[in-house]
Amino acid sequence: MKIAIISDMHGNLEALQAVLKDIDAEQVDQIICGGDIVNKGANPAECLQLIRERNIPSVMGNTDMDVLQRDEEIDCWVNDQLSAEALEHLRAMSLHHRLTPPNGKSPQDDLLVVHSTPRDCYDLLVCEPHPKPITETDGMTVPTPEAEAQEMLDGAVANLIVYGHIHYTSYRVIGGQRVASIGAVGLPLDGDQRAAYGIAKWDGDMWNLTHKRVSYDVEGVITKMLASEMPTKARVAAMLKAAQWVRF
Repeated sequence: MKIAIISDMHGNLEALQAVLKDIDAEQVDQIICGGDIVNKGANPAECLQLIRERNIPSVMGNTDMDVLQRDEEIDCWVNDQLSAEALEHLRAMSLHHRLTPPNGKSPQDDLLVVHSTPRDCYDLLVCEPHPKPITETDGMTVPTPEAEAQEMLDGAVANLIVYGHIHYTSYRVIGGQRVASIGAVGLPLDGDQRAAYGIAKWDGDMWNLTHKRVSYDVEGVITKMLASEMPTKARVAAMLKAAQWVRF
């Protein structure tokens, strides 16, 4: 069984289209989305529509939740770009998606996809330090302490738990549970501008995760974003260009 896992599109339609084209060539059995579909990009409605057209099951990301709650100016702008039906689709997303492989036993053989952790879409779980930290106070330079990390997993059991949220790849065994993060489709922050996603393959005993990168027209996306009415466009454009966290 071969599963593609995408996450953190952040309204970047061109990156999502490029990744889906690459996935189609991989001939996977299914695609699962790890959330953060719409917020912080110029094409929130189009990204969500494409996910829905492809019938890709999706989990709730923290910025998806932000859009529903309309906490900040960017959240309100994205919310206003979405139809009532699209907002309802976001609202209906769960915190996790569980997949049992053929002839596998649940939960011990499952692939569990979450945005951040099984208990919450806002948790910051650091398996390995960020490859491109800006400062020592950014919160992703030191792995999450073991006891705290186990609390974040909230007793979830699976062969492999895969999450997005932190926009770079990492791996760790927490209390005997294998956990891995995948990079971001639409807003990579690991120093590599290319869109990122993962492919999980079931070999009969365990899920093995491979990380993939896909090139797309980053400069074109930046140009379009800067010409839009999107709040925070300058900061997001700078992050896309540098493929790193940017503070204004």
